[in-house]
Amino acid sequence: MVAICNPSTKTLATVAKFVGYISSRNYQPLAGFFAPNATWFTLGDPTFPNDIGGTVLAVEYLKTLPSAAVFDSYSIDIQNTVVEGYSANVEVRITGDLDTLHWVNNASYTFRLDNNFKITQLDFYTDRIAVNWLVKWLTDHANSVSWRYVS
Repeated sequence: MVAICNPSTKTLATVAKFVGYISSRNYQPLAGFFAPNATWFTLGDPTFPNDIGGTVLAVEYLKTLPSAAVFDSYSIDIQNTVVEGYSANVEVRITGDLDTLHWVNNASYTFRLDNNFKITQLDFYTDRIAVNWLVKWLTDHANSVSWRYVS
């Protein structure tokens, strides 16, 4: 008997595990999810101060993820998924708590994987107004709360 795995099933398992690692702030395994020269697109305007955006190599973008250390508690919860073959769209809710701040942002990841289930392209769409508000809040409260930005 031969078991045949539907690509959609393995794609879903791969992206769910990937998001789980980010949610738990376990960044070490993430590079292994990417194919060589994979890209990560983030919605935003890189010409706006403190706003990231555009397409970079995924391994470079991974260096920005530890900035979530600013939060006392942090999670990314999958809300919805649409998967077909080697592509997936994953809607998430990002939640972070810091001192008196409870921050929530809805976002969407679009993953494209190769036939080895390695991510070749990741597009991240988030509410940039909420992200820019958070950056301003952190800047305004830099001296009044115990937070640190990890770059």
